[in-house]
Amino acid sequence: MKTIQFVAVLLIPLAMVAVAGAKDYALRLAEVPLRDGERIALVEIALVGGRVASVQIPDDWGVEVSAPTSDRVMVLGVAGHGLSMASTSTVFDRFLTVRPSHSEASLSIRVRLGLYFHDPKSGEESERSIDLEPRMIVLEEKAAQPGATDNPDDAQRLREDH
Repeated sequence: MKTIQFVAVLLIPLAMVAVAGAKDYALRLAEVPLRDGERIALVEIALVGGRVASVQIPDDWGVEVSAPTSDRVMVLGVAGHGLSMASTSTVFDRFLTVRPSHSEASLSIRVRLGLYFHDPKSGEESERSIDLEPRMIVLEEKAAQPGATDNPDDAQRLREDH
């Protein structure tokens, strides 16, 4: 029993250091050229080699994040109604914060947008989806969070404070 307690005491600081030293990246989308009157109704993100650390949900959108399975995560965002559909992709700047499992190079991200168009003159409606090219998916390293550290002494202090 003492061996198990010793191993647990040894592993907890190591786990805290690993989490504290992980780099987070903000995901943003480059400006997506939309047709006149077209709006973004859906965003689907497939992430391989990392996990979602946080989500910034646009007003009146619903977002579902799947549990990581085999290092894969799916994110689905859907506009709540027509008025909340985005007329520009900049609504999704810093939409997700992702944390690579190993390194930024190990991340693979695919983004698909569901677009909706309504012509007020003819009343015609149409939908289409587009897969964004990799150059349109931008990862920006986020600043370290207060209290995040690689120093084991700091990890010990943080553990004692909580």
